[in-house]
Amino acid sequence: MSKIITYILSFVTLLGFVGCHAEVDDMPDVANDNYIKLYFAPYGDTRGTIADNECESYLSHLDIVIYKHNGGDSYEGFYHERVSVSDTPDGVTAIRRTKEDFEPMAYYKIYVIANSNVEESVYYNSGNIISHSNFLDLDQTNNKIHLSGIDFGKPYSEYPQMFLMDGVAYMGSTEPAQGGSMIINNGTTDDVTLRVTLRRAAAKIIVTITPGDKVTFTPELIAQSQGYLLRNMPVRSTLVAEGGYPLTEGDTRPYWTSPTISQSPYFELLGNEKSGYKLQITAYCYSHTWLSSETFYKGTSLVVMLPISYKESEESEPVKYINNYYQISFSKNESEGDNTTESYHLIKRNTLYDLRVKLNAPGAEDYTTPEEIKDLEYFTTPWQRVDIPVS
Repeated sequence: MSKIITYILSFVTLLGFVGCHAEVDDMPDVANDNYIKLYFAPYGDTRGTIADNECESYLSHLDIVIYKHNGGDSYEGFYHERVSVSDTPDGVTAIRRTKEDFEPMAYYKIYVIANSNVEESVYYNSGNIISHSNFLDLDQTNNKIHLSGIDFGKPYSEYPQMFLMDGVAYMGSTEPAQGGSMIINNGTTDDVTLRVTLRRAAAKIIVTITPGDKVTFTPELIAQSQGYLLRNMPVRSTLVAEGGYPLTEGDTRPYWTSPTISQSPYFELLGNEKSGYKLQITAYCYSHTWLSSETFYKGTSLVVMLPISYKESEESEPVKYINNYYQISFSKNESEGDNTTESYHLIKRNTLYDLRVKLNAPGAEDYTTPEEIKDLEYFTTPWQRVDIPVS
């Protein structure tokens, strides 16, 4: 059963001001029922065939950004506050707005962003909330997103230790298909209850490679030479899903990269000599989209260095392939109907990609020209707590 991160915001009486930003020194006592309260719990974790990675649900801080919606594309900055989640282990904090701070019968849109590496001054500077259009364009880069969570809990690490998440607050018990604006101050004295579901900006990929009847994996072979890299790995993401994909024109920052071959805990040989071995690789990357015609130079794929023992037939002797490379594409056609000219492939936010491969032939000797594996099982699901049986 998935645990959905739910933030309940209760609005009661406080003094306030419009187009503002909360200072830490003004932090109220959250135990007082007269303050706005924000209740939260972890989104839920992903349980596959590897142990949970704690960083997947870790929350460090929240940025609450509120805009008054004047209709159409017209938004007016109203409020920003950064909340430290780590300072509230009991799962409740306070935001410093009240129902009376909102204009009666006016519409507001409330964004919540978790774990962003954007400086607080970007949201609020010189007395102004960032404009709505510029807010949607905000993005962040994590060049080692694929190795997120390694060294989790250690004070210093070169790898990301948490995931960017976002959501739009809503009223009622059911999340709408698309987050929108709502009336906070309806002229009554009733408290207002809001919820927000936070989803990760990244995707998670689990690739399981099982040997066919002609191929054998062994720990001895794997120890000689093993590793992987993500080719054309998206490393930049907008902070909020509504912002789409990051702007690329005139921007010198990388949108995607191809890191060097990694040897990490996410490359795992599972099983034993009696039952046989299989390989499982876990990786993370940001969302991206590309047309079918762009797949060769923009498509994201996994290149695996996997030593094997190969036996062509019962009568032949097994041959060891040490420098042995395969490529597994993450491309999935998302076109609709018969329109193949505009068909596209994509990696979606907060999606778990479960790719299963049965290997029955040697690969290539050079990682720059790996043997492409096209015969694979491809499953997708929202990234939340799921059990993934791998046979």
